[in-house]
Amino acid sequence: MREAQSATLDSAGVSIGGSLGMLASLAVFVGLFVIANTFGTLVRQRTRRLALLSAIGATPRQIRRLIRLEALALGLVASVGGVLLGYPVAGLLTDLFAKDGFDISVADMNVGWIALTGPSAAGILVTQLAAWRAARRASRIAPLEALRTASTDAVGRRWPRILGALAVFACAGLFVGGVFGIRSEEPPGVERTAGVTVMTLMGAMTAVAGLAVLAPFFVGPLGGLVGRIGTAFSGEAGRLARATITRSPRRVSSAASSLMLGVALASATALIVLSVNARFETTGHQVMVAEHAIATSQKTANGQAPLPADTAAKAATAPGVSRAMALTGTSAELVSPPPRRIDADEAPEPVILDVAGVDPAALPSVLDLGGNLRPLRPGEIGVTSTVMKANKLRKGQRVVVRGTRGKVALTVAGAYHDPSHLFADQAMVSTATMERLDPGAGTRAVLVRGGTRDGIAHAVANVPGARVLDKSGYVETAKKSMTSGVRVIYGFIGMALVLALFGMATTVSMSVSERTREFGLLGAVGATAAQVRSIVRWEAATVVLLGTLLGLGAALGTGVALHFGTGSSFFTPNPPWWLVPTVIAGAAVVTLATSVLPARRASTVPVLEAAKAE
Repeated sequence: MREAQSATLDSAGVSIGGSLGMLASLAVFVGLFVIANTFGTLVRQRTRRLALLSAIGATPRQIRRLIRLEALALGLVASVGGVLLGYPVAGLLTDLFAKDGFDISVADMNVGWIALTGPSAAGILVTQLAAWRAARRASRIAPLEALRTASTDAVGRRWPRILGALAVFACAGLFVGGVFGIRSEEPPGVERTAGVTVMTLMGAMTAVAGLAVLAPFFVGPLGGLVGRIGTAFSGEAGRLARATITRSPRRVSSAASSLMLGVALASATALIVLSVNARFETTGHQVMVAEHAIATSQKTANGQAPLPADTAAKAATAPGVSRAMALTGTSAELVSPPPRRIDADEAPEPVILDVAGVDPAALPSVLDLGGNLRPLRPGEIGVTSTVMKANKLRKGQRVVVRGTRGKVALTVAGAYHDPSHLFADQAMVSTATMERLDPGAGTRAVLVRGGTRDGIAHAVANVPGARVLDKSGYVETAKKSMTSGVRVIYGFIGMALVLALFGMATTVSMSVSERTREFGLLGAVGATAAQVRSIVRWEAATVVLLGTLLGLGAALGTGVALHFGTGSSFFTPNPPWWLVPTVIAGAAVVTLATSVLPARRASTVPVLEAAKAE
């Protein structure tokens, strides 16, 4: 018993650790974006200073070392602060785990040297990687750049950027190739779907990086469009905004890249969640023929508490009830045929089936399952088509499963399909066969055909914790039990989203600071404070347009890749009509909100301050 429980907990720990590792890699990816954009803006802001250093004899190596040392100092300070902040965040995640049924609060907090130095070293490494390109670009600034008075991107060759983007997209293609490898090696099931999902998301993140590399190419056309609209509404301020946007595509694309990442994260998460929920809702109502269901509100350490065995009999006495079927459940290991060995050097993973116990006579009245499975007889088992294909079973085959009372030989009666995955997800046996597998199998729910909610509730009034739900209520309850564990994922996605938005706000603020001289000179030649604020707002509109278009494209592409990669109908790239307008409105509000303070600061730059600015 101890060994079995330890193995189960180890497996759950490995699964959760893998999920946390994937989410942590997402946070690292967002951090690379934010820090790379920040250092890129810093280099642009200090172009004249770096050019003057080159003019007085500083070598490219010294300038690269200057940027890297600055990144090292930033990494040290931020990593120490991040570790200190990480422990209260770990406590929050522990609470979220407990709410999802995996309570790890009894374990002591790990404060060993690995837990302290590992994240710190990772933070320093990420900072150095993010600052590498900025340091390389800083070392190439020509001394003549010190004579420039305007912040303008140098005209460079397009082919290196295009080739770099193609290289990034090729890396994304490697993850796509991994998807096909998993599909060819892993049998259909949850593990294959999880593996394909992870590889698809990693490929999507890499593709987002490729889009960020190409973002400056889109600034010109979109900036021209926004500038024409701005000219129509704001006159001269719109024309000036168009000039500043098209003159510095890298500055605009830096802020748009952070917004693109935030939009992609929010849209992809919403698309997946909405698709899964809609599929559960639709298929749950299709499969469940019964008008009511009896579930329990009581919970145990392993989830919902079972109902008493006589609940179905009590429900059948309610007026108008034609059928009341108890839906029991247990887990059984498929012993014969033995599990398929994937690696010759490793032991095969045991095949554990989630077996539902049903009354064959009442089943057609309460559930409409797919396939042509005839009523189950004692000693027979019906399996889903996915399980049959994964384990190479066939109709009429004798199999051996291990239940709580030992090994039981059963005959495969045929295949069926539960598209909702809420009632009989993998296998199904009759009530008599369930007695042989697990005499103490708990009653998960009682499905009732006919009668009224009040009448059924009166019939089971003395059943502890019994709740009578209509079809919609029970489907919603079952759906929540299937999607438990997403709170932690939402927490990580939320933190990554905050990082992306914070990076965008930082980039916008720094881009205004680097143009202190320009805004002051505009004020000197007669531009009003309202016109300067309008220029910053129209530039923010370009950021919204570019970041939203690329982010939505990345999210929809992720949805399409998940749909075709997993082959699951739960991942469908069909967003509801309100999702796109909501994302656009949210991106506009966030961008304009983050540009309010920089715009106000730009409109109040004194002329003397502009004259002495570098």
